[in-house]
Amino acid sequence: MASEAMGFIAPNQFESVDTQLEAGVRLINLDLYKVNEKVLSCHGSCDVGQTPLIDIFKDLEAFLRANPGEVVTLIFESYIEASDVELVVQQAKLTQYLYAHSAEEPWPTLQELVESDRRLVVFTDSDSGNPSWYHDI
Repeated sequence: MASEAMGFIAPNQFESVDTQLEAGVRLINLDLYKVNEKVLSCHGSCDVGQTPLIDIFKDLEAFLRANPGEVVTLIFESYIEASDVELVVQQAKLTQYLYAHSAEEPWPTLQELVESDRRLVVFTDSDSGNPSWYHDI
């Protein structure tokens, strides 16, 4: 698919996200950067390897659409604004799958996430809380 591994010197992912999902991985960590107005997943330096976040998210959307019983969690090490991530989420048509957790409520079970079709849980190390589905680690 679109997010094939790019030959990194020090990769954040040795396999594409698409390959990982097909292999059963359900928690994925991505480092996010913005270079020349493009949101990218890179590790350390985007000069030696990068994957556009839109490509990863399109693969993720296709996976969630084809696998209605699966829940995926993303953890971002983020060097960009939450609004940049939100825009890419919208472009990839992932909004419908996002789970927004309220601090006053207990966390749902996996079955509850599946039943509500809110099967994408997102955590970040910075700029969390806005949008509501962008949770603090």
